[in-house]
Amino acid sequence: MRRYNPIEFDDACPAVRNIYTDYLASTNSFDVPNWLKNLGSKPPMASAYWLHVKNTLVHGQLPMILKELVIFIISVHNGSPYCASAHAHAVLSLDRSFVFEDLIELADNLDSVELPVAMRAALEFATKVAAKPSQVSSQDWEALSAVGYDDTAIEELIAIVSLAAMFNTYAISHDIPVDSGYRRFPIERHIKHPS
Repeated sequence: MRRYNPIEFDDACPAVRNIYTDYLASTNSFDVPNWLKNLGSKPPMASAYWLHVKNTLVHGQLPMILKELVIFIISVHNGSPYCASAHAHAVLSLDRSFVFEDLIELADNLDSVELPVAMRAALEFATKVAAKPSQVSSQDWEALSAVGYDDTAIEELIAIVSLAAMFNTYAISHDIPVDSGYRRFPIERHIKHPS
């Protein structure tokens, strides 16, 4: 059974074409991504996923580079080649000081790349929320507050973590192929296998 069943723009029903058009306009993109095409036969789901992305990733007060880094790192840790590759591409497009090799190192060790203190703190918090949400403490919130994040920003950071987890599950389950033009992230070297 095929898990990836894309619907191209010209083959989509009017409701889905509207979603595709809104995606393209909101993200300044030229192509509908594979994840959204895969939802093209399911207008309510396409709408739900797109609105979640639009209201969590596209809009908000956190810098886009931080949100993309959070999704990238969580996607690597969760073993999602599609999401890791897409968000690595986004990071490299947003910040030319990063190179692909930096992202490979960063996925293993947040200390491997020089980052602003506030950004490193947010990434550490996000990875803890993703891996061990029951262990997030008031002290973790206070540490983020101490480097400049207010409650709204912290809530947005948690929402980005949950968005990443949702899309990792979706992309892995559907075996979504990496979009053309994106360099495939070598996810295999980051997946921890039981010994």
